[in-house]
Amino acid sequence: MGHQGNFNTHVLLIDAFLQNNRLDHVTQVMGYHPKYLDVFLRTQNFILRGDGPLPYDYRHYIAIMAAGRHQCSYLIQLQKQEFIMQGGDKTWLKGLAYTPQKLRNLYEINKILAHRPWLLNKSHIQKLTKGSNNWSLSEVVHAIVLLVHFHCLCSFVCGCGVREELDHTPTSERTQEYATQQDTGEPEAGVGVDTLMQRMKTLSEQTEEFSAEERAKR
Repeated sequence: MGHQGNFNTHVLLIDAFLQNNRLDHVTQVMGYHPKYLDVFLRTQNFILRGDGPLPYDYRHYIAIMAAGRHQCSYLIQLQKQEFIMQGGDKTWLKGLAYTPQKLRNLYEINKILAHRPWLLNKSHIQKLTKGSNNWSLSEVVHAIVLLVHFHCLCSFVCGCGVREELDHTPTSERTQEYATQQDTGEPEAGVGVDTLMQRMKTLSEQTEEFSAEERAKR
């Protein structure tokens, strides 16, 4: 049984290498759970490379937008490379202001899905599907799937402490705090539970009041 499991994992890793032209660190970590890795690879391959309404460069740029909300430099770099390989306009990588208005219109829904997904409602969808530079409904669905997939993947990357690939270069998207944790892999010295609890309390007090709409949904 163990030999069969190792064989299946080996086959999955080969498939991942053929799909991505690399065996990235995320895949290697997930390799410890081959059943999950199998589903993950098939899902990600389909939403990024399978049939769908969005152009391939749009798909990878939306992935960059999602990773940017969580300042996940690992995924930002990985998707930048994929974006360029798909013939994406390098000017877009200077920032959202350099992208077509259609992509810029995803800013609000990206922010909501990343931090307060329960606030998403039909008005946000309608806003995207009407007016100039509008999205078709199928494009919106595809974009939302990409956003939530990469929001979740950011949590996996940060939670597992996945390191940068060797060919990645430092990015300006990473905050100093994130850079310190990423580069050293060590927790901040001298921080105990009481200190962390106090910080959480302070952050809670600084958080803006819930809107009437949000209170109704909680």
